[in-house]
Amino acid sequence: EANKDEFFDIKSIEKNDTKNDEINEEAYEEAYEKTTADWESFLAKIPEFTPELAIARKEAAWIEWSSLLEPSGFLKRKSIFMTLGTMASSWQMTHQAVALHHDFELATELLVNMIDNIGKRGQFSDFILDGQNQCQGLHPTTQGWALKWLMGLHDFKTEMPRETLEYLYDGYGQWANWFTKYRDDDNDGLPQFDDGDESGYDDASPFVDYADIEGADIAAYVACSLDALGDVAEILGRDEEAKEWHERADEMIKKMIETYWNGEKFIALRNHTHEVIDSECITDYMPIILGKKLPQEIIDKMTADLLVEGAFLSNVGLATEKITSDQFRQAGFSRGFALPQANLMIL
Repeated sequence: EANKDEFFDIKSIEKNDTKNDEINEEAYEEAYEKTTADWESFLAKIPEFTPELAIARKEAAWIEWSSLLEPSGFLKRKSIFMTLGTMASSWQMTHQAVALHHDFELATELLVNMIDNIGKRGQFSDFILDGQNQCQGLHPTTQGWALKWLMGLHDFKTEMPRETLEYLYDGYGQWANWFTKYRDDDNDGLPQFDDGDESGYDDASPFVDYADIEGADIAAYVACSLDALGDVAEILGRDEEAKEWHERADEMIKKMIETYWNGEKFIALRNHTHEVIDSECITDYMPIILGKKLPQEIIDKMTADLLVEGAFLSNVGLATEKITSDQFRQAGFSRGFALPQANLMIL
């Protein structure tokens, strides 16, 4: 109060009103042209679809572009909001990288930006913004899934600078190892989530009665990351490391099937006690991201389940909870909504 005049001199502002208006008008026109050019450049990289989707294409691109964050503070490179007005999330950044793969330079930034603030033990931030870096929780390690998907569309050896690829390899390796070291409390070789939020499906039905749960979803995410790291090691010419990553992935997939596949579907277990949690949640079907790493009979059974109309399959996509389940909620975030991440990854 005593020193407010030092910081806010109203007379000085009034005196320079006309000059400021002229400067602001010039700055506005310059910013308008620059911003319009940036938007048009972004839109040009979004693929064309059918004529019926022309407007939706532009609307979706506008939302993506409006969510982009330039480097600032904790953000060392381009990032993207989880949803407008919220922080950036580690796993949804990988979803965005996949969705925007036509702009490989941007996709690369989204793949590696979380490594810039990696913890001493290898943990990625849960949420991050220019002035905040939250590590109290986590989200699934879907980085391996994104890598596998993008490697099918781009030649990482020629399209990604080797320095960047080595940075990605080191950071993703620490993150995958963090799960096997610090999220396997009962030492059974299979990692766990400590609550529903960490699974990415906050109020999912497997977490109704228990918090810490190990299931096929987290095992598949980690195994996919281990396998993708083997692929990157091969590109970098580190054959022995590649062999070790692939062997670790195969071992986890083997344990996952032995532990969670009941002959009809995957189930989850309560951590430590291994009490069976046989839910009707979409999370039990996330191992399909492993593709041909799974036995064909499991792929066929999961596919058949997901194609039953009125079960998971609705007229707006795959629901997060089976529609016939007593846990289904039409307004339930992870117990009814057809969430983008589940549909993107399963499809």
